[in-house]
Order: sequence, then C-alpha cells, then structure tokens
Amino acid sequence: MTSHALLDAINSDARYHVAQGDCVEALRALPDACVDAVITDWPYGVKIADWDMVAPYPLINEFLRVARGVVITFGAAGQLHSD
Repeated sequence: MTSHALLDAINSDARYHVAQGDCVEALRALPDACVDAVITDWPYGVKIADWDMVAPYPLINEFLRVARGVVITFGAAGQLHSD
C-alpha cells in the first residue's frame, strides 16, 4: 500500500482499516495521533529466522507518535532457542 493510499484510507469514513505493507514506511507516512491503537507482534531479535535478527526498538517512538490510545507490543525477554 502506498503512503497516499494509506492516508486516503485513514481519512475515509470507514470504521476499520487494515493496511498491509512495510510498517516502517507506513508509520512514517501517518500523521500524529491518527490511530486508536497499535497492537504488534514484532520481531523479537532472537535470531531464529532471517527476519528476526534485530528487535526494532526504535519503532516504539513511531507507535507512540501515531497512537491516540494504547500501544501493545508482544515480545521476548532475552534469547529464546528452540534446541
């Protein structure tokens, strides 16, 4: 989803909207306090999969910027291993 399409969707009369795309690009395109809540199960940085090498902690600032309500993140404390 492009930044323009995302903003159009948010500014529409739709009660709900689910966006699919790169979350970093989408977050940066959003205005301050424009979503009711941020709920995320982001990468934990436990290095079990290629996409899970680094926990993206700097995104917390973006979550707080765009949310006018709660921010809920799921994560892991420390290293988790499957072996």
